[in-house]
Amino acid sequence: MRREKQLFLGPLALAAALQGCLSPVLPIPPARAVLVSPAAQGGEAIPPEVMEWFVGAQRAYGEGQPAEALRLQRKVMEWLEATPSARPHFRAQSLINLGLWNGALGRHPEALTALSQAEAILRSLASGSTEARQDLAKALNNQGESLNALARRGEALVAARAAADLLRKELRANPAAQRDLAVALINQGRFSDSARQALPPTREAAALLRPLAQSDPSERANLARTLMRLGELHGELGELPQAEAPIQEGVALWRQLAASNPSGRATLAQSLRLQGQLLGGLNRHPEAVASNVLEVEVRRQLLAEDPGQRAALAEALVLLAHRHTQLAQPQAALPASREAVRLLRDPRPASPAEQRVLGLALSGLGLSHSALGEAREALAVNQEAVAILGGSARAIPASRADHATALSNLALAYSALGARQEAMAPAEETVVIWRALARTNPAQQADLAIALKNLGKAYGELGQHQRAVPQLLEAIALLRPLSQARPSLRAELSRALNNLGFLRLLMGQPAQARPLLEEALRIVQPLTTENPTLRGDLVRTQVNLSNTLAELQRLQRLKN
Repeated sequence: MRREKQLFLGPLALAAALQGCLSPVLPIPPARAVLVSPAAQGGEAIPPEVMEWFVGAQRAYGEGQPAEALRLQRKVMEWLEATPSARPHFRAQSLINLGLWNGALGRHPEALTALSQAEAILRSLASGSTEARQDLAKALNNQGESLNALARRGEALVAARAAADLLRKELRANPAAQRDLAVALINQGRFSDSARQALPPTREAAALLRPLAQSDPSERANLARTLMRLGELHGELGELPQAEAPIQEGVALWRQLAASNPSGRATLAQSLRLQGQLLGGLNRHPEAVASNVLEVEVRRQLLAEDPGQRAALAEALVLLAHRHTQLAQPQAALPASREAVRLLRDPRPASPAEQRVLGLALSGLGLSHSALGEAREALAVNQEAVAILGGSARAIPASRADHATALSNLALAYSALGARQEAMAPAEETVVIWRALARTNPAQQADLAIALKNLGKAYGELGQHQRAVPQLLEAIALLRPLSQARPSLRAELSRALNNLGFLRLLMGQPAQARPLLEEALRIVQPLTTENPTLRGDLVRTQVNLSNTLAELQRLQRLKN
């Protein structure tokens, strides 16, 4: 019986960690300040110069001058302190703006004091005034911003929900409240404890903003941010097919906005990156490459105007190289990785963040060399990547995942050179890191599963079958449910099953090997239609199953 020599299928993809750790997702829609208009019923009692200060403060804030806005608003407050008979509604509105400007300058305790005073006044007026109820909602919404900034997230969520409840009631009589309700819902999503909790208000906000954006172009950026956030939330929940529509719509909006206003290009680049991540997760790698190519083009434009953008371009190039690697195109991946390394080597990285990206670029370059059969070049750059990313992990704890990925690639590089004993230490350390990370972040269970599969490989190559089996069993137990939500993990599940099946065959257990190999074949066979690079996996699984069936027949003949 001829036994398949290549036990374990495929290298660890660089972006197992890259997907969640290198690429920053789009920022959650920024703090949405809700301005108030001066109370009409109190207009006759307000001197013109006071009204000029009030309106001028709002104008200054709109022009990005919160300090000037605060200075003018304090003049309004001085007048109010000297005028006890001033209308309560105007006093409340002035307090809302005082809180808003303080919050914009990071003075959140002062902001909360002013906003709480405004809330107390407006609650006493709310029963008899639509305007007071709407301003109460604005005070609550802005309170949420300052509470969140002070890490009082639970209270911030309560304030945002209260604002949304008020505005839903007002919406029936006043359609103009639609924008403020959308803002409150966005903030409710931002302050939520989980993606599942954040999803409904974010979806409702997007539905409210869509018609507003059609009639008011200034709302298109808010709609685009909210759509991208909605897609992210679906992605965090493993609902990649549901994430596609909002992300594609958001990217289309950002492309329109960036075409008319170059200041939107940085957000367009982030949107394209997120789109590429989604398409990669759906195994639509050629489309993911197209998104990453567009991102690189935009990043090049930004770098031409701002040298501080080199790390962002390097990140985009690393991801582009990874996409080509997923499509078994190492010749295309190599120049992208080399350019990323060159960008960050000269001059040397100036910050821990740039050091981190250099380490990732080197790790990607190592994968390209490995795929091209350049094992010694791969080993050298992987060793450098591990050294750099180990330092980054100490300086930036969030980059521990990057270090784990580099260690895994180093283990593979040693294996490719036949240095199997040397591969053990990095393979074992990788599992230790991913296990610790997965305890606090379940989203990284897939990375742990892949690391376990590769550790099983390392033990198997040393003939330590009894140590290899539990690693593969644990990998399979993790990958089965994860691959249901993330189609990109189905190939990894098939590989783990194939590896364990062949290991059982080597251990003289063909009856246990057969169901594992049959399951691996059922998984990988349809995958080759959409991803031809998996045909090698299919052939190896078929050979292993054929050998297993032949061994079972031989044993049956002996028995008879």
